[in-house]
Amino acid sequence: MTKHIVRDEPVGRAQNNYIAQADLAPFGLDGQVEQLWLKPLNDGTFSIACIPFQTYGLALGDRVRLSANDQVSEVVGRSSHRVLRMLLMPDQTRSS
Repeated sequence: MTKHIVRDEPVGRAQNNYIAQADLAPFGLDGQVEQLWLKPLNDGTFSIACIPFQTYGLALGDRVRLSANDQVSEVVGRSSHRVLRMLLMPDQTRSS
């Protein structure tokens, strides 16, 4: 069973956005895909309209090409945006 990582309100959401997927297996997350919101461009490519949570190497505004099954297959242009991921965990060493 595939686990989907989704977002309801992406930062670049518009009426004409397109939803595609990014396979997360190359990042050690077998059986998971991330839903990405895309803005269609006039040349058959798409601009990423959300901030990818799990897909490394992609950022808001990057231009991508899709495969026949609507998965991101290639980055064709980089935006000037970057994604910084942080994992905040409670301090397990402190006692109450």
